[in-house]
Amino acid sequence: MITFVKWIGAAAVLAGVLLLLIYWFQDRLVFFPSTIDETQGDQTASVQEDAERVSYVMEDGTTVAGWKLNRSDERLLIYYGGNGQELSGQVRDMDDFDDWSVLLVNYRGYGLSEGDPGEDVLYSDALEVYDQVAEEYCETAVIGRSIGTAVAANTAVERDVDQMVLISPFDSLAAVGSEAYPFLPVETLLRFEFDTASRIQGWDGPLMVVYGEDDAIVQPERTRALLEAWDGEADEVRSMPGRGHNDLQLEPDFYSAMADFLRERSTTME
Repeated sequence: MITFVKWIGAAAVLAGVLLLLIYWFQDRLVFFPSTIDETQGDQTASVQEDAERVSYVMEDGTTVAGWKLNRSDERLLIYYGGNGQELSGQVRDMDDFDDWSVLLVNYRGYGLSEGDPGEDVLYSDALEVYDQVAEEYCETAVIGRSIGTAVAANTAVERDVDQMVLISPFDSLAAVGSEAYPFLPVETLLRFEFDTASRIQGWDGPLMVVYGEDDAIVQPERTRALLEAWDGEADEVRSMPGRGHNDLQLEPDFYSAMADFLRERSTTME
């Protein structure tokens, strides 16, 4: 009996240590940054003739960097990636958005951007970059993917954005985590909210939502929960049969469908 009690005590201690480790090191479970060097940054700019490298200094002195595709003097589209998406590979995929100048800025710690990623700085950096760039344009749109949907929604509501597209959106990171780890007290442990359901409230512009029906990371229920929590109605919801979280872009009309949506609802195109 004493041995059994000791085993229970040891198991409880180990469980407690594990929970503490998850709490303190969850940044590494949420963010998966990868970096590139200056040569790769230049090579990325060279894949599109209208691309240039850009960088922006934030209020705290941190520099975030990426690329801008200069295609329009009137319209600007800003793309916010997922938690494992360094954006150099995204530059070559933006051909369908030929009516828009396109801005792709890596989160802190990704690509050539300085610093470390975190939820609050993702929001604040996005707003600071928007303020430095968007005033040059008559119309703006945002696209967010996965955790980038919370960033896109926050920017769209906090600034005068005209259109929004959300790819694999969810209501909150806690809800996603609880589905993935039902044996853990996720809501207690989680230090990051990415509560898109709250941040999208107040948005009343055109909205397109794209998600994979076989997404095992952000399950379709979480996308539907977001739409149910929002006090508006999406203009277009496109579910892709047989697609998961990371292969949506393999659908032949993945980018063209979003480009058509933005084009049809543009306020500056005839």
